[in-house]
Amino acid sequence: MDESEALVSAMTEIQSTAQQWPDRTRPIIRRVHYLLRSIEKGDQYFNPEVVAIGPYHRHDPQVQPAEAIKKAVALDFCKSSRRSVREFYKVVRDVTPLARLCYADRFDDISDKEFADMMFFDGCFLLQFIVTATGYIPASLSVERWMSSFNLDRVFRDVMLLENQLPWVVLEALMSFRWVPIDLFLQKIVAKIDMTAGLLPPYDEGGSHRDNDRSPCHLLELVREKFLGPQVQRGDDIVTHISIFTSAIDLAEVGVRICASDTFRFRNFSFRRGPLYGWLSLPPIVLTTYNRIVLSNLVAFEMCPGVASESSVGSYLSLLVALISREEDVKELRSKKILYGGLSDQQSLSFFKSLSPYLMTGNDYMSLLQHLNDYHRRRKVRVFIHKIVYNNFNFLLAATSVVLFLITILQTIFTIYPRK
Repeated sequence: MDESEALVSAMTEIQSTAQQWPDRTRPIIRRVHYLLRSIEKGDQYFNPEVVAIGPYHRHDPQVQPAEAIKKAVALDFCKSSRRSVREFYKVVRDVTPLARLCYADRFDDISDKEFADMMFFDGCFLLQFIVTATGYIPASLSVERWMSSFNLDRVFRDVMLLENQLPWVVLEALMSFRWVPIDLFLQKIVAKIDMTAGLLPPYDEGGSHRDNDRSPCHLLELVREKFLGPQVQRGDDIVTHISIFTSAIDLAEVGVRICASDTFRFRNFSFRRGPLYGWLSLPPIVLTTYNRIVLSNLVAFEMCPGVASESSVGSYLSLLVALISREEDVKELRSKKILYGGLSDQQSLSFFKSLSPYLMTGNDYMSLLQHLNDYHRRRKVRVFIHKIVYNNFNFLLAATSVVLFLITILQTIFTIYPRK
């Protein structure tokens, strides 16, 4: 190979490596913003209970028992492949410099060897947990005992925390030697918040967990994509009027009826005008203790640099916040089959209100807001009449009944005493 060919080969290799290198403007793994962490029950939403994945919580006292089991879990994961533990470790060590750049913090106190060890053991733990949780390959007795139903649910919770994410390059390196049912695991996560998940087609081992070719940052981003669903084409509307709606009841007063979308995907909200009413279609949501944690961490993820322009989770939650100002609004959304779950009306109201200052909104939200404003502005007469009827419906119904009753009496009188 002559000098020019060697130069071309070297440049090609550099370009290939640069394409894999994380863009510093893209979302990376970082601590939850301190303001978001300060919300009520913030520590419960953002701190792990039983296992630390990555460097942020590895010294927390409550996760130390899991640190002791990680070596056994790593052995379990590696021995199910024809590759040796040494080979698994090498592929992780090779991507360790890349993995370091995926974190917002430098972690200068962690040596390269310690960092590689942490990536290896945590990556094996996370992937073996996915294998165990999906029921594909039974774990060893020691691992199975630790991952009892009690710990299993808590690990499900912990792997959804923003500060507990592992760079995808590490997981990808490990999965190059062993297949892991990521898609099935994602379906299980989605099933906790999506009541239609049981209606999904049977799981296909050959399927892809991505709708595009761009590598995700981490597992939480994959979960976010599953919740959002496919991209929806909307107009580039610009909001020219401030929204006058402050609750679900306000919308009902002006003739906008709320109905449930046919899927639970967060992008699947829309507004359409009918001849008599407007229809606001919203994806239903199951609000449980677990789902509050997932939603809070998705909000934290969308606060990271590079995600704000596509903040679809924040847009959807902002719509719910805009419709909920009191407990009566929560009841209204429950009656419309938008809101499910065992939380009380007050707990649901408090949760949405606590997140509202930190929700990033995207074009989807602004577009829908403009449609609602246009509906109110262009149908002022009909909206005014509907509002009067809606707010005085019981009175009008009673008055109509009285009038009909009087007419009936008069008809009876005229029948008995006809005019001569």
